Amino acid sequence: MRRLALILLAFVVAGACRQEPTTPPEASPTHTASPTPKELPGASCEERMAGDAENTPDFIAVDVKSKGGVDRVTFRFRKREGAPDVPPFYIVRFVDEPTTDPQGAPADIEGEAFVQIIFQAFGVDLSGEEPVEIYKGPKEFTPGFPTILEVEELGDFEATISWGIGLSTRACFVVDPTPTRITLEFPSQG
Repeated sequence: MRRLALILLAFVVAGACRQEPTTPPEASPTHTASPTPKELPGASCEERMAGDAENTPDFIAVDVKSKGGVDRVTFRFRKREGAPDVPPFYIVRFVDEPTTDPQGAPADIEGEAFVQIIFQAFGVDLSGEEPVEIYKGPKEFTPGFPTILEVEELGDFEATISWGIGLSTRACFVVDPTPTRITLEFPSQG
């Protein structure tokens, strides 16, 4: 819990110190703009923070799909006995450069814009003598969809899991959380 509080504090401080450019990159004469994807109803580029720290499920799968003009990444969970019927705590936000957790080293993710999702879940079971992986899937996806180019695990440390999503262009997203999954939707360029 202390680590989660420190991560939250870091996001608040980073957000307060961040300065937005006065001219959007698309309007800069030296920047070649990518086509703007269609917007999704309810989409926002603002940081999202929600869920409940009392629900720390097992992290079991990642699905990456593109269908019907929407690129999706879904993080799937298995609820633990006695956990409340609410989504786990999560933060989703744009970052200038994705970094690994806890090392803080730059992550090599393809894209022109990056979204980071951090959620509270167990990816490894440390209750026995030897660690047992709960999440056994790929740690990197390169689907090359119109908007989502790459999805990569950035860290799994003390029940705090982070992933980076590389986008072809800055595209606002929809977050759809439940107790057993968190889905991020981005409009496909069309």
